[in-house]
Amino acid sequence: MLESDVPHPVIAFIVAVLLFGGVGYGIYHHLTEVPEQRREVEEALFAPYFQTLAAGRIDEAWERYTTSSYKESFPLDVYRTQWRAALSSSRFDRKLLNVNMSHDAIERQTFLLVTYGFSLDHDYIHAVYHVVRDADGGQRIDWSGRLYTGRPLTDSEPW
Repeated sequence: MLESDVPHPVIAFIVAVLLFGGVGYGIYHHLTEVPEQRREVEEALFAPYFQTLAAGRIDEAWERYTTSSYKESFPLDVYRTQWRAALSSSRFDRKLLNVNMSHDAIERQTFLLVTYGFSLDHDYIHAVYHVVRDADGGQRIDWSGRLYTGRPLTDSEPW
């Protein structure tokens, strides 16, 4: 009879099954659910948001696509100044970089953490957004900030 160094082969088997199951679910999640989240947040929120801004309707974008918490953090005049400066660039390209589900334990709030890259004339911006659902189930921007290269924290800015 062969002897094993594993005291309980059944436990080792169960651990292996759980490990492979977790890896399998992770692969499944990133192949199915993540692309759907990316498509939904782009089509339902950010495409119309950026179209409204590009059309020069900055006040409407602030009013229609952001939460009351966002509006408290970034009053309309601050928001207007930021977007007028960004849109005055002859080049304004955007690219959706990342969408992740996140949770704030202090606020007890779940949100999508969305990152965009903006290319302007002489700048590249990593804009980070917290996206939440409103009472009607629509998506709204609840917070935004900018991630500066070489710094671990995101500065709160009205993007």
